[in-house]
Amino acid sequence: MVPDAQSSFYDLYALRSRGGSPSIADAVGSWSGEEAYDHAVAAAEFLAGLARPTERIALELQSGRDWVAFSAGAWLAGLAVVPIDSRWPRTRRENVIESCAVHITVTDLDRAWKHLGGAPPVVTISADDPALVLFTSGTTGTPKEVVHSRSSVEAQARAGAQATALSPASRWLIAIPLTHAGGIGAVVRCLHAGSAMTLRQRFDGQECMELLQMPEQPNAITHVSLVPTMLQRFITAGLSGPPSLEMALIGGAPLDSSLRQEAVSRGIPVSESWGMTETLGLIALGGAPESGGEALVLEGLELRVGDDSELLVRGPIVAPSSVGEDRWLHTGDVGSFAGGRLKITGRLGSLIISGGENISPEMVEAALRDLHGVADAYVYGVADTEWGQRVEVDVVLSPGVSLDPEGLRLELSSRLSPWEVPKRFSAVDEIKRDQLGKIDRSGNDRSS
Repeated sequence: MVPDAQSSFYDLYALRSRGGSPSIADAVGSWSGEEAYDHAVAAAEFLAGLARPTERIALELQSGRDWVAFSAGAWLAGLAVVPIDSRWPRTRRENVIESCAVHITVTDLDRAWKHLGGAPPVVTISADDPALVLFTSGTTGTPKEVVHSRSSVEAQARAGAQATALSPASRWLIAIPLTHAGGIGAVVRCLHAGSAMTLRQRFDGQECMELLQMPEQPNAITHVSLVPTMLQRFITAGLSGPPSLEMALIGGAPLDSSLRQEAVSRGIPVSESWGMTETLGLIALGGAPESGGEALVLEGLELRVGDDSELLVRGPIVAPSSVGEDRWLHTGDVGSFAGGRLKITGRLGSLIISGGENISPEMVEAALRDLHGVADAYVYGVADTEWGQRVEVDVVLSPGVSLDPEGLRLELSSRLSPWEVPKRFSAVDEIKRDQLGKIDRSGNDRSS
């Protein structure tokens, strides 16, 4: 079957070409390529009866075969996928769901699969129509909406698959949440290349290590997406010389040099990457981005250094909603790029990256100041060998109130995502502010 225009931003039909071999697997079971395609078509037919092309669907399913089938089905139906993380604070989750035409949960699966054996709906769409809506904290404290078009998803699928050397013989282990660009980016690259996928709802170090250590065979893992925290846990558990692994793609946070050296000494083929939500993951990979290593920049991209040494990106993988008036994506990352050597030295803003999660200190501070007994708060990241950075906070307490870290954690757990809750609380007498009342982050700085 020849791909048509409505699915050309990645080759869904590559699923059919994989025949009877298990191509998409999760903790419950696996589908052959043809079975995966048939489920995507059934999802498309089901969704077409609930929403019109270009409308949004809130996708709140566990990471696995059903998630992939529904996202692929939504794209066949010309819809935009909005992945929902059930761990989000209640208000944030409800607001995102309310912005969508349809909310898909596990209760919809049986109704959708009744359409197996049907045909994809015929819809009129364009390359500029929305395909994927993600959210990132950025550096301002308010979750920012990133809208990827069908063309930007296609560009990442195509260029990312090429850069990571994917083929129909590849199998990618994806244990990163599919609400993240790192997880979804791996999915669309595999769909484009006709590569197999093994998906997990959450990262279980022991189980994932066993998958990586499987002897060479057709279903062995060749690629895996990791944040440095996950790599550290593999090494602690004793991972060494995974027989079929061709690439351990490391992203989400800088990789500590000692951790990198340990991984290399154990025969783990680490490949550090630089990317962001606005590019659906990869911008460049290879080398050691924070130390100035040789980088492979994805095909079709331009990089340059702007004001304040900020790295700017332009090209087809950039979400159209994220470019500035000058038509460049202002990444907020500070560094240099010359002669193919990419060096990331920091952030323009105050973003904390812990275990691959972007954390806005301003958002956490606002939540703390809403708590009874907290007069002021300053949140910062501290270097941590396991997490990259850990979140800590200085608090000014109201008169007569004693510091109760566990009580504060409990109250914050209903307002913030788990990774946003500080790991350490310190009571201080004052938090320095400038004349406009803004926190003087350089004056208060205790991060490292």
